[in-house]
Amino acid sequence: MACAVIGTTPTQIDESQGCIRLGPIAIAPGVTVDLDTLFLVQIPAGGPDDLLKRMQVLQASSAAPERATTRAKWAATSFISTKDQTVQELFDKARLGLPGMIAADGTMDAGIFEYGAQWVRDTSNTVIGAIHTGQFELARNTLERVLTRMISKEGVTMIANAFDPPEREQFDQMGELLHVLKSYRDWTGDDSLIRQHRDLLLAAIERPLHERFRDETGWSTTAASSGNGCSTTRTNWPTRLTSFRGSATQPTWRPLWAPRTAPGVGGRGRSHVEGNAFTSDACPRP
Repeated sequence: MACAVIGTTPTQIDESQGCIRLGPIAIAPGVTVDLDTLFLVQIPAGGPDDLLKRMQVLQASSAAPERATTRAKWAATSFISTKDQTVQELFDKARLGLPGMIAADGTMDAGIFEYGAQWVRDTSNTVIGAIHTGQFELARNTLERVLTRMISKEGVTMIANAFDPPEREQFDQMGELLHVLKSYRDWTGDDSLIRQHRDLLLAAIERPLHERFRDETGWSTTAASSGNGCSTTRTNWPTRLTSFRGSATQPTWRPLWAPRTAPGVGGRGRSHVEGNAFTSDACPRP
């Protein structure tokens, strides 16, 4: 790591304290003085000579190209201005923090430090934040990773970096994914991911309808994770849905795959579920 100061402010390096001392700085009443500093981190770690050369280049140009690129990037994101300090801080922390949490290829951890595991649910909810803060490219990269590496061809969604056995599957993850896909499409107008991965999404949607997950009453039964292990839970899954955009035949039922509002998965018309399969008009091919 290396630190440097840009500009003509007098500086002194205090090696014994490992710091840079600035000053004296003349400040007149009613005047603001800005001090620009650089903090350079070399990843992966290399020799000090290479790091010093890179820092000298940045100092010589006052890091003008890099700062211009950074300003342009942040200018393209969303922001809010409100007198509600709580809302302002929450949004700003999400806007500034999420790009540092998700790698450029969409990889992210569902926890801090060495946790290292990924879940479709956690990733989907994180992408919602990225979309609402205007990080559309990052959102797309993350969704593409989910659709190519975190859902099996049978429609099983990843739990803690693995595909668990049927008795431990968590079907709500598919609903969270559909919700974020709709949000991404609505905000960007880009439905290419939905069309490209149509068959995979259908497999995930239809999976809870398989007979293996039904009990004698017709309800879907699966194991839900709890703090002390797993406990079997029954989820009321309707045998017929009238439309992706509509409600279930019995509105008191909450479709398992759509905790909020699910996208049209490649089509704009009505979509039906009859028993365990979708009709041919559910997701018309592009």
